[in-house]
Amino acid sequence: MKPVRLTPRADSDIDACFCRIAKDNPSAALRFLDALELTCDAQSRMPGIGSPRYAEIPLVHRVRMLAIKDFESYLLFYLEHEDCVEVIRVLHGARHTGSPAILRRQLSG
Repeated sequence: MKPVRLTPRADSDIDACFCRIAKDNPSAALRFLDALELTCDAQSRMPGIGSPRYAEIPLVHRVRMLAIKDFESYLLFYLEHEDCVEVIRVLHGARHTGSPAILRRQLSG
């Protein structure tokens, strides 16, 4: 098992997702946090579980993506390192337009 670490940006993303969901359904927002925790537990046990993204783009070629269980519209983007799994973003699929630019900014700065 590898520990899962959240970047400050991923932590901020999670807060924003929680608030967005809680605005319409507070109990669903709590379920989102539980689902996120279960997803991170699965990542810890099987870091390669996510789909590789943008393999052809050098700066972001190691990024993997995993949908959050029961909240499949929310996508968790992460890097597997030798000693940990680093979650770099958590985004709603509608916000992630398929362009790696949002991830490139995270990785370059």
